[in-house]
Amino acid sequence: SSITVLGALRSPLLAILALWFLGEKIDGKCWHGICLSVAGSWFGVLSAPKEKLHPLSNPMEFYTPAVVAYLSAVVPSYLVMLVVVMRSMKFKQMIWTIPFLSAVSFNVQVLYSDVVGRLSLTGFEGPRFWSQPSAVFVVFVIAATALLQLQLSVVGVDHHPPHRLIPVANGLSAAITFVQSVFVVHEFENISNWRAVGWALSALLGIWGSALVARSGEEHGASPSKAEPLLGTSEVDVRC
Repeated sequence: SSITVLGALRSPLLAILALWFLGEKIDGKCWHGICLSVAGSWFGVLSAPKEKLHPLSNPMEFYTPAVVAYLSAVVPSYLVMLVVVMRSMKFKQMIWTIPFLSAVSFNVQVLYSDVVGRLSLTGFEGPRFWSQPSAVFVVFVIAATALLQLQLSVVGVDHHPPHRLIPVANGLSAAITFVQSVFVVHEFENISNWRAVGWALSALLGIWGSALVARSGEEHGASPSKAEPLLGTSEVDVRC
């Protein structure tokens, strides 16, 4: 969970690079949204559960009733929305759709990557790992979600500036991480009240920051930057 929320720290760095090297102008609402997203990430890091998850002796142990219910709801909805977005120019231009799909891909990838780590705690690795179809499926899901994320990024930057896409995706990812942590993998079974409040606050700040960045983009248009690749060749006024 901490790894997920730390991803929000990319947002200010990306904005600064866009400002310096691409000559883009980022308005105040966008900066406020980025700062809220980063603040949410730090609340998440400080309040995230510190205990280790239970090791797995078999990949099938991962599929608890909560995990099965979660994936049964998320995966079909995700695939339908993915098809709709890829086929419709209107949905591609909406600031929420591609970042949301990217955030879901990333969080499912993290969920399955965690399975590999928990299996390694019991020595379930090497030839034993690759001889199990259920373990190979875990690796397939990790690779597939990574490729989907890459494709969504390519499609996204054709319609939105990266310094707007990344903060929105990070904020949504923090919120999804909260849902997964509380209701799916039950990281909060032994967590103190103040940590639970801090973690919930991190998700709210992430959503708030995403909303500000997205709103800023809607106010100033959705076209990506057309800046030249070389520093100083031109100045492009593209608001976040």
